Order: sequence, then structure tokens, then C-alpha cells
Amino acid sequence: RFENSEIKLTICRDDLYQVVFDCCFRHADMSAGHRIQFELDELPHSANFDPKMIDQVVSNLLANAVKFSPDANKIVVRGALESGGVRIDVEDFGIGIDPEDLPKMFTRYFRAKTSTGIAGTGIGLHVVKMIIEMHGGEVRVKSTKGKGSVFSVFLPANGFGLDKAGEIATAA
Repeated sequence: RFENSEIKLTICRDDLYQVVFDCCFRHADMSAGHRIQFELDELPHSANFDPKMIDQVVSNLLANAVKFSPDANKIVVRGALESGGVRIDVEDFGIGIDPEDLPKMFTRYFRAKTSTGIAGTGIGLHVVKMIIEMHGGEVRVKSTKGKGSVFSVFLPANGFGLDKAGEIATAA
């Protein structure tokens, strides 16, 4: 549906901090075995974005962090202002990803070798990429096999309600 342009963004002015916080809070309740550490103070309380879609992005990344770190109990979610926009990181300390699989992580139906035996369809990260690209942003991954992964989404200031310096824009 994304690729056929059947799904469209509903951009509105909303509280990015609260959307990410609420998503983390819901996942904390769903995963008693994992502690989600929030570092969100830099996220703007007013920005232009699609709150349901950004919630879906963070939810997918958190679900993966829990699923692929069965023996590590901590997940860290960070929000930061960057030159030109906002970055949200979801870091786990789980099984990690083989270096040769990293370039393919956002390809539809792709499953990393380290995910063998763990349920999934290979669609979630592709959906994350599509949503972030619809917002004009990009998604990145850094990982070390056996040590964990950091998935980062970057949402640009232009069209996102932030000016180039990362300050919250006043125009709605």
C-alpha cells in the first residue's frame, strides 16, 4: 500500500516528545523483561509531522529491539536535535547484525542471518524506511554482531516545523 501511494501522511502540528514518550511507555508495559531508558528531553514539543506514522516507526523499532535482545534487559531511546533536524535512536544490546547484512536491512522481506529462528516477516524495517522517507528523512543502522544495534531515524527541519538551527519554528 505504501509503494502504491495508497497510504498518505496526515501532517499536523503535534508534540513529538509526547508521541515518542507515549510509545516508549506502552512498550515498557508490554515487555516486562526489558527496561526502556528514555533520553528524550531534546525532542521538540511542537513540530509538523504525522503522529500516527511516527508512533508506528518508534513502535516497530522498539518491538525489534525487544525481539532481538532476548538476553539483554536494557533498551535506550534517545532524541536529539541535529543540524538540520531531529534524530531518534533506538539502541539495543542484543544479538546484532552481520556486517554483510547491514546494507540490506531496510529491504522488504529481508531477514538478517542473525534472526534465524526468531519470528518475523522482514516487513517492519521496510515500513519504517518508507514512513521516514515520506517525511523527507532517512533511517540508518549501526550494529556489531553479538553486541547490539542502533537504529536511527532522522527527520529534517524543512517541512518538519524546525528551522535550520534546530530551533522550533514559530510558523504553523
